[in-house]
Amino acid sequence: MCDHQFKRRKNEGNYFIHTVDSRLRKTGDRGKGTIDLPHDVASESIELIQFLMPPFYNITPYNNELRYDAVTVALTVGSYDTTTLAAMINTASGAVLTVTFSTTTYLCTITGPAASVNFNFSSKTRQLAKLLGFAAASISTPYVGTSGAQLNLKKAFLKINIMNNRGRAKNLLGFPFSYGFDMTLQNDHNGLWNVMDNDSGLAKQKVSTPEGETKAFQEIEYELRDENGNFMDYLNMDWIATFKLVLQDQLTY
Repeated sequence: MCDHQFKRRKNEGNYFIHTVDSRLRKTGDRGKGTIDLPHDVASESIELIQFLMPPFYNITPYNNELRYDAVTVALTVGSYDTTTLAAMINTASGAVLTVTFSTTTYLCTITGPAASVNFNFSSKTRQLAKLLGFAAASISTPYVGTSGAQLNLKKAFLKINIMNNRGRAKNLLGFPFSYGFDMTLQNDHNGLWNVMDNDSGLAKQKVSTPEGETKAFQEIEYELRDENGNFMDYLNMDWIATFKLVLQDQLTY
């Protein structure tokens, strides 16, 4: 990971850049917890400008199940490319199944002596079907997926609550502030980092508090979920997020 912990940089007198590191969380794990800010910031808006983490797992505790005939096989959680994933599934099935991926269409093909593969057997097998490009159904081999396998792209959702000296900062209706950031994470060609893509228009969020409610943020309470709504607490590596906080009474766009 990066060798920094918290960083602050003030630019043009109207905003701060805060970089937070999940290794420095005060409570929780990589999927859900709290992180202290290095100092209070009275902010009018918050923007997620970068999100970095080592390669994400495409086989997780939520999709690591394969069902063929009457046999259920647990797949090993980890980050795979098409070659290593095919080899792992072939081994896990005891060579009953052979999995291959086309280098031109990225479609997955399953063949072998097993009579059928049931991708609708459980929540885990249905999520595996989605990853490999199959419909969540029971299929007879040989069978070719209907869409390309999505091993290097992952949708993720980062939700944060801003905490002030009274606990959770609340909006005008009295509800805790929650800011949601949709992300598309991509393992790069070196398999080293993910990058964040603002694909939902939710990157910048206006802060609105009742009169008398402080906007001096002290802490971030975070949740990191994958495209299926699962907490990404299965990560064995940490992440870094960089936020831009525009200072109160100096909001510019």
